[in-house]
Amino acid sequence: GGILRFAWPLILTDVVQKASRPLVNAYIAHTQGHVAVAVLGLIYPIGHMPYGWLNAMKSMHPAYLDRPHMRFNRIPRFTAMVILFSVSWGVLATVSGLNRLLLEKISGVSPSLARASFTPLMIFALFGVPVGLRASLTGWLTADKSTQALTFSGLVRIPSIICTLVTLDALGVKGATLGIAGLFAGFAFQALGVVVGMMFCRRDRSYQAVESVELKLRA
Repeated sequence: GGILRFAWPLILTDVVQKASRPLVNAYIAHTQGHVAVAVLGLIYPIGHMPYGWLNAMKSMHPAYLDRPHMRFNRIPRFTAMVILFSVSWGVLATVSGLNRLLLEKISGVSPSLARASFTPLMIFALFGVPVGLRASLTGWLTADKSTQALTFSGLVRIPSIICTLVTLDALGVKGATLGIAGLFAGFAFQALGVVVGMMFCRRDRSYQAVESVELKLRA
């Protein structure tokens, strides 16, 4: 029972995360056509590079479980630094034309498609913020054996993607930009869900601590 209670929120968030891209691809294929899906597939590896490695932040808090100074001071500062580095990498690689060069010379994309990738790649550059925050807080909750706080973040991701895709499509956002915006919304709302879950977890622990003190005083 204890293992299942600990593991199932982690499993839920992982399954939901893996389902996000197929969902976005299916929506884009149905509403925008296969060219837009092809562009998504071409730019995803390049857009993923600046932030994909941030998922390793999940291992930081469990690794320093017995060192509070690291967990409460140095790891949060390190998280902020790597998020800033990730965003800077994505923005500079796109604005400088490096990403476009990679698309044209290595992937063999036509110049017109490479130019059309600018806005999606700029959105990709921002992924480091929710991904880094989510990874660090997930590691924190895992180390504290409080994975139940991740449940809400797993449940909110898919609805947020669908709502974003439908809303932006109605507002005139099209092509690969629409797909990447939907993915970003999923990451952003999931990260927000982790923050909300962590706040509730801390509040419950505070109440439990107060009740424990009151019981001791009565005794």
